[in-house]
Amino acid sequence: MIRKIFIILLLLPFLLNGQDSTMMEDRLNHHSIHLQSYLNAKTNTLGSDFINRMLFGGFITEEQKINWINAGDEINKVNFELINSLSYSYLTQNFNKYSFSFSDRNIFNSSFNDDLLKFTFQGNYNYQGDTLNFDNTVVRADRFQQYKFGYSRTFLISDKLIETEMAISYLNGNHHLSYIMDKGSLYTAPFGTDLDLQYNMNAFVTDTSDFSAFKGNGKGVTIDIAVVHNFNNNFRLAFSIEDLGFINWNSSSIVAAADSSFSFNGVEIDDIFEFNDSVIDNTFDNLYSSSKSKFKSYIPARITLSFSKEMDYKRIKELYVSVRSKWQPYMDDTPLSFSKIKQGIEESGYTPSIHISTKIDAKYFWLSPGISKGGFTDNINFSLFLSSKENKIQIGTYHLESLFQKGNKTSLSGFIALLTYF
Repeated sequence: MIRKIFIILLLLPFLLNGQDSTMMEDRLNHHSIHLQSYLNAKTNTLGSDFINRMLFGGFITEEQKINWINAGDEINKVNFELINSLSYSYLTQNFNKYSFSFSDRNIFNSSFNDDLLKFTFQGNYNYQGDTLNFDNTVVRADRFQQYKFGYSRTFLISDKLIETEMAISYLNGNHHLSYIMDKGSLYTAPFGTDLDLQYNMNAFVTDTSDFSAFKGNGKGVTIDIAVVHNFNNNFRLAFSIEDLGFINWNSSSIVAAADSSFSFNGVEIDDIFEFNDSVIDNTFDNLYSSSKSKFKSYIPARITLSFSKEMDYKRIKELYVSVRSKWQPYMDDTPLSFSKIKQGIEESGYTPSIHISTKIDAKYFWLSPGISKGGFTDNINFSLFLSSKENKIQIGTYHLESLFQKGNKTSLSGFIALLTYF
């Protein structure tokens, strides 16, 4: 059933291609080139100081360790994206639009609980008599290039304008790293007389012998699907899925799995002159495997349902509301199903978010302020974008509030786009 739905969605732009539109005949043919850069760094509690140290290195003081531990939440999330892209599109006279884009993408995402911070920076001495929990610790990083070919069509059905778009991408995978710990815990008895360590972890790492920026360690594919319904009262309803796909990494990659438990029950000495290994009561069970093998990883797919309406006020020209989600399951080869869709949403680390914005006529340029909640954090974020009246240049940020925060910031983002027609 799922496969049939996807086949219908993929073919939808071509199945409807026979419908013609007479409402936009005066629209000129044109070419366009779009250059865009996007940076987004976000953490729910730890702040920019932690991100800088973890991603770019540097000496970590004891004061910083204590501050990070105190700032940590029950579940800590760190997300970083840097995307640079160049795209070209051509609109024909009968409203077919063809496009091609090239993007260089860098993505880092991590989720871990507060106990891991405590153990990493302070060890287990301060937690005697306690159990530190490391369940559901995830670290994922990807670098790849994306070559996207797109086709869109605007047509008329029963006096309603329908826009459909489909795109397919080829991915050149450079590097991938992921550590996924389903279960993990450490119990420390008072005075350290007993230790009980257990963990279950899977690791996937591409070839570490060459870290060239454009190294080809994998190949992948993604698809985009979008449908926009334009109502007569200038109301638009849109649904889109972007970057739904994966990368197959080559056989030089390292795939490792560990399911281990270690128990140490202390040392009892009756005669110091007869001390030997036999008086140490400990057990160590370790199931570990590592090999060079192929594996598949998913890139984050974006799912968006949006509503927009043109306004006829003096300054306010548009209202836009969207609900967004992401889909990125951990490594597995199970077929697509409703349970896997749910799994991918949960394992993306991204909670569904809502975004509300408006478009304001500021005389010499367009001003687009917005507010959002959800995503990788539960914080409320404010966005602001400025664009020229010809939409040839656009700059903005998704975290306006960070510009007014002093010291340790929990978010940082920037966006710049240049567009030209000819």
